[in-house]
Amino acid sequence: MKYDWKEIYNIKETNKWFLIFIQKKQAKVIIKSDLVDNQYNELKELLSSLNIKKSLK
Repeated sequence: MKYDWKEIYNIKETNKWFLIFIQKKQAKVIIKSDLVDNQYNELKELLSSLNIKKSLK
């Protein structure tokens, strides 16, 4: 699925996942254990740079 960044409602990081909320009660999940090499750092950097409400660790 593809979404524009402007469609993202919120981003939340938990111990195991990144939750990317498309709506208030609907999120897409990225499982941290599935990320390889430097993907975690790259993803976190990308998410941090976005002008979207977020809660990152």
